[in-house]
Amino acid sequence: YHKVMASPGYAPERELVVQAPDGAYVAFCIIWYDHLNRMGLFEPVGTHQDYRRRGFGRAILLYGMQQMASAGMAFASVAHFGDNEAARGLYQACGFKPWHLLDEYKKQFAHDGYET
Repeated sequence: YHKVMASPGYAPERELVVQAPDGAYVAFCIIWYDHLNRMGLFEPVGTHQDYRRRGFGRAILLYGMQQMASAGMAFASVAHFGDNEAARGLYQACGFKPWHLLDEYKKQFAHDGYET
């Protein structure tokens, strides 16, 4: 996490959290600004599994978008793995539309670093 905090563009005031009525921290995100392209990015985004489907993820995204708009961003972006239907549903419920659909490729290496 120290690498994230040392990243260009990181600002601690853009780390957002949601606290549930019981005091638990249940959702989080960091918002990033690309001022040149006027694009805000949510990365990472998460909600504790015991608190999902209660509106906490939606609340943090909507608040983050308000912050982005106030900072002059014209767009907001968020991504998820293709098989994460819960994230897809949340993001679409918050008004996000598909923009880029990516195929991710991976290759496994043996323990010695060479191909298997």
